[in-house]
Amino acid sequence: MKLDILERLVDKINEVRRKYDNPGREKNTAADRWVSYAIRGSGGDDSAVVDFLKSSGTHTLIYFYYLAGRRTWYYFVPTQGHRDGMKRFIELFEQMFDQNIADNIERIKKFDQDHIYLIGEGSE
Repeated sequence: MKLDILERLVDKINEVRRKYDNPGREKNTAADRWVSYAIRGSGGDDSAVVDFLKSSGTHTLIYFYYLAGRRTWYYFVPTQGHRDGMKRFIELFEQMFDQNIADNIERIKKFDQDHIYLIGEGSE
């Protein structure tokens, strides 16, 4: 992750931590303090999963995503419903991706049979 994007992420994480690190906060029935966090990368510059450790020993995972056009990190706390929906989204995305690749290969073959090269082969 690029340093400036990472710095923005850390700023947002600390903002979230200050927001929720309040034993008297509504819905904080265990009066937890947010003790520490670990950034669990997600493989790109535009999202991260952050694991917050609370004083009770429990963890809260928060999903952060970066909108480059706004140069801002946003977040949400995923529920089981979000998780189930994302699993379905990934299944459909993979099917669509595979189909799009197959469709594009067929379109390219029809466009010009003489200029198809396999990766790793040079043109002559």
